[in-house]
Parts: sequence; C-alpha cells; structure tokens
Amino acid sequence: LRTDLGGDPTLREALGRVRDTVLDAYEHRDVPFEHVVRDLERRHGARRDSLARVLFLFTGRSAGHARLGDVTLEVIDFGKGLLEAAADLTTVTSFDVIVNLTERSDGVSGTVVWNRTLYSPATIERMVALFTGVAGSLALRPGTRISALRPDADA
Repeated sequence: LRTDLGGDPTLREALGRVRDTVLDAYEHRDVPFEHVVRDLERRHGARRDSLARVLFLFTGRSAGHARLGDVTLEVIDFGKGLLEAAADLTTVTSFDVIVNLTERSDGVSGTVVWNRTLYSPATIERMVALFTGVAGSLALRPGTRISALRPDADA
C-alpha cells in the first residue's frame, strides 16, 4: 500500500493517512491479489521492483496464549538457532524480506528473515539500525515532521 507523504506531515498526520489508505484498501478486499499484481505490472512493466516484496508483521502484547473453543494457542520462543535455520524461508515464499516485531512487557523484539541472494547480513543490519533509529526518534517526538527525520542520527 502506498501513502502520500506530500506536504511534510507529522507522524500523527502520516499515520492518519496510512489509516485512510488501509481502510480504502479494505473496501476492495474481495479483489484477488493476482489482479492487483497484474494491474501494477501493466502500468509499470514486468520489472522485479514493481511491487515491494516485504512482509511486515507486528504482534501486540498478549498473555502468551489464547483460547479458541477447545483449542489453546501458545506463543513459543524457538530462540535464535531456529531463526538462523529459517533464513531460507524467503526461498519458499514470494517475500524478499520478512520483518516480525512482537510487543513484550519490556519493549518490542523482532526478527528479520531475508533472501540472502539479494541482501548481505551487513545490509540487513544497516536497515535494522536505520529502522530502530527512526522508530525511536518518532516514539520520543511523534510531532516530528517527516522531513526532519534523520535515520542516521541517534534517537
């Protein structure tokens, strides 16, 4: 989904625009994703970069489990070893980068899985550092204008 950031909005204004974009897209939820991709390819050509292949997940804080009738769902921490082993996940999905953030009582933790033929570990480390810098800055100063963000500055 794309959101217009013209006019140098603050974070609050940008989030309002994102909300509007998401709600508008939700109204068209019955349009098959393949049709959206095909339409984009017609407009932009069949270039690989015509559609970003990034999956961004954010899971809010939970008690660690939920009940659905007779089924109990639990959050299980598999540790870093499994994440390293899952680095090939992007080879069986259509995503180049998968970012998964989870809210915890002491903050937010996250994992990144990426296509290692497209990105080096150093590139992903820089992306994560830039993201955390911008996110930290915005958390401290949500009235900041987008143009004032300096991703390489300390939060």
